[in-house]
Amino acid sequence: MSSSAEVVDWRPGRAEATIWNVVAIVLIALGLPLFALPSVLRHGPGGASFRIGLTEILLVVALTALLLVMHEGIHGLVMLAFRARPTFGVVLVAGAMPALYATSVGHSAAANI
Repeated sequence: MSSSAEVVDWRPGRAEATIWNVVAIVLIALGLPLFALPSVLRHGPGGASFRIGLTEILLVVALTALLLVMHEGIHGLVMLAFRARPTFGVVLVAGAMPALYATSVGHSAAANI
């Protein structure tokens, strides 16, 4: 068990980073048709129309908030996998831009990989 004063520094190697990028590309390629599926089901493959109103704007804001929470939750799950105890919070960057974060006291991960 590591003491609270010890900082655990972990950086993925080239092989891990390559695997993560390949998996991400595959997931994006699989996700794009799913993204278009509601429009194709509603209007058929030949054409579609769309409108942007208050409902659509609120839906985008709500989905973005949900994705941000899920994103930070994934960071927390990875921290748990490395036996860290994640904590979550909200901060104003430069006093204006809100940001969510996940952190763990005594652990560090490289951001410049």
